[in-house]
Amino acid sequence: MGAGDDAGGQADDDSVELTGTALGRPGAPVAGWARLGAKGERRFVAGALVLRTDDGREVEITEVGRANIEPVARHEQPWHTLEQLPGASLCVADAPAPDREVELATALVLGGQRVAVFGLVQRRDFVAAATGAPTAAGAFRQPAAQQVSAVAARLLAVGDDCEDRLGRMRAAEQRAAAKAAARRATPAAAPSSSAARSPAGAASASPARPDGPLRDRLQHNLGLLIMLGCVAVAGVLVVLLPRGRDALLAMAALALTLPAVLDALMLPRFRSLGGKPLSLEAPGVAYFIGVGLALAMLLGVAQAGARPQDLDRARTMQLMGLFAGLVGVGVSLYCVATGRQRRRLIKLLADAPAHASPPADGAWGHLEGRMVQMKGTAVAGVQAGFASGVRRTWWGTATKDSTGARHRNVSDSAFEHATPSFQLEQGEQRVTVQAAGALWWSSAHIDQSTGTDKADIADVIAADCPLRVVARAQGGVLIKTGEDSLLLFAVAPGREVAATLRQLRRREQLGVALAGLGAAGLLVQLVRALVRAAQG
Repeated sequence: MGAGDDAGGQADDDSVELTGTALGRPGAPVAGWARLGAKGERRFVAGALVLRTDDGREVEITEVGRANIEPVARHEQPWHTLEQLPGASLCVADAPAPDREVELATALVLGGQRVAVFGLVQRRDFVAAATGAPTAAGAFRQPAAQQVSAVAARLLAVGDDCEDRLGRMRAAEQRAAAKAAARRATPAAAPSSSAARSPAGAASASPARPDGPLRDRLQHNLGLLIMLGCVAVAGVLVVLLPRGRDALLAMAALALTLPAVLDALMLPRFRSLGGKPLSLEAPGVAYFIGVGLALAMLLGVAQAGARPQDLDRARTMQLMGLFAGLVGVGVSLYCVATGRQRRRLIKLLADAPAHASPPADGAWGHLEGRMVQMKGTAVAGVQAGFASGVRRTWWGTATKDSTGARHRNVSDSAFEHATPSFQLEQGEQRVTVQAAGALWWSSAHIDQSTGTDKADIADVIAADCPLRVVARAQGGVLIKTGEDSLLLFAVAPGREVAATLRQLRRREQLGVALAGLGAAGLLVQLVRALVRAAQG
């Protein structure tokens, strides 16, 4: 520090260093910034603070938003934990869903904290000196003295070790300035012709069918029904073919993986405008090929087991069938993994508390009602605020295949629609929803003719669909504040949202448990078969 100011050092360029205590409510942020995520926007508390220096004066510290503040605290936890920390309230506009893990970075000055500041003097006030020369009348003449009353901060250190930290910050700044001066002093190399023509290039050189009403896609659990049928058949065959018991148990284990795969392929998925869900077409084909080959071989093993002379051939077929079954098990586990986001979002939708009336600012919760006053699109005669599907067109002359069935050429063109905003009607209450960026899910499905040789096939959220919206409120409006923070969940008319969410959660949990059980069962049978093969 240089000399020149009572509370710190003053350099020749009218810079000053001050130490003291930040005024404000103890423990509450009075200056600084907070940011969510590495690429998030900094949210500032205030542009200035008042510092009570160690000698008792009050100095205004301005331009805090431009200052380099240390230390910077970083916490990476779920948002519902982070929102309890100081400064988190600044980032509510960027907040994700409560269970979403995100990094919160803060550089804050709290009321009552020790602060050391280095900056440029902005203002000095004249104050009376403590002593003066006596006048002819015997009174004291008070000569004017100057004291710093406002400083534009450049470096700001917070904490009990703020003086040492500020010293390190100033040293680092001086080293950076020295390096920059050295670079400026070094003669620049002659620019190439391409760099001369393109300054931007020189700078860069440095280091989203029948006619009928809306249908419900959750009406039947096809995968569970097929699985129960396969297990029942395997149980009967175990009684009839006791020598093929191991192969039949492996078949039953494969059947347990079916619900998870069919649900992944057939159930609706969460969508956003312009987003492209991961395609499961190739894994689905691989699953059915692998399971089909495995079942054919294992069934042959079960039949061969009834004839002792075919034991060697049966063992070989059993191993081949079990290894083919591993393909099906792998795909089922892959489908379970890809459904992790859907299970998480369904849990969020089911567990979100109900909003107050009207919704409180910054509160996370849900409202249920029906969509009104939206910018809709006519999808097969249905006014829908959200839609995603294909428009199908038949063309050409019908031709017969080898079975005698007639077919025509078909072309599909994908389409999607998402209204930018709508009002959610709940009884006599209406709440505006800014739907930009929403993730939506609907079990309401339409497959309906729209004219000669044309049809729309889509999942939709129509005006008569019961709808649950989960989001934060700002100014009485439900908006997206961060990743996965605006969720829309709709069901077909006649169904209840809460009951559907419970059904989906049970269905997902059952599918995951059965897939794990099936994978374990098949691996047990494979290990036993390998051991037997090794023993001869």
